[in-house]
Amino acid sequence: MSGYIRLYRQLQDHPFWKERRVFSKLEAWIDILYEVRYREDPEQVALGMSTIECKQGQSVKSLRTWSKRWNWSESKVRRYFTLLKKLEQITTENVGATTRLTVCNYATYNVPRRNNGETVTHKRRTSDDRQERKERKKEKKGGDPPPIFVSELKTCLDSIESLIRITDASTRDPNKRDKLRKLRKERRQVQELIIEEARKQLLKQQRPTGPKQERGRHNET
Repeated sequence: MSGYIRLYRQLQDHPFWKERRVFSKLEAWIDILYEVRYREDPEQVALGMSTIECKQGQSVKSLRTWSKRWNWSESKVRRYFTLLKKLEQITTENVGATTRLTVCNYATYNVPRRNNGETVTHKRRTSDDRQERKERKKEKKGGDPPPIFVSELKTCLDSIESLIRITDASTRDPNKRDKLRKLRKERRQVQELIIEEARKQLLKQQRPTGPKQERGRHNET
């Protein structure tokens, strides 16, 4: 299985998400991504008689707050944060009586939107996408289909790498080895796409001059 799904923040309003339970490591990681600030402009968070700056990809919460959200002990939250820091997923900083958490490479999780509200993402190579490109090509009377941007594929690859590190280091359950194999297979597929698209773009740049232009050059001589 390959590809991905979008997890909208409105999922937090779903009764299943609000259900009182002990969070898994994966649920806790998703909750962190939900709770950090997604706006680019920083926010001043009031703490007692002072304020703390919270930038994009950051959250200002105490260990006790996280423990109540996940129904964990504070020591378990501390061990989990230590694990995430070893995996280079987060950094933490003690600020007064609270903790400022920063998600590493937050831009790979917070996909920007265009002016029309559409999420920017890479084109997945499915039959529907291929059919859509064919239709667009017909409309343009032989024009090239929309390209798959290598930079967007690399962003997707970074997200898969993060999931592989978490799955590989946070569990020894044999039942989850299959998930790890699937993630590695998906990583290979995206890497192959990056190589293929880079080759296509290079060939396009080196495309020889068309016949009409060649005839024009002969006429000039």
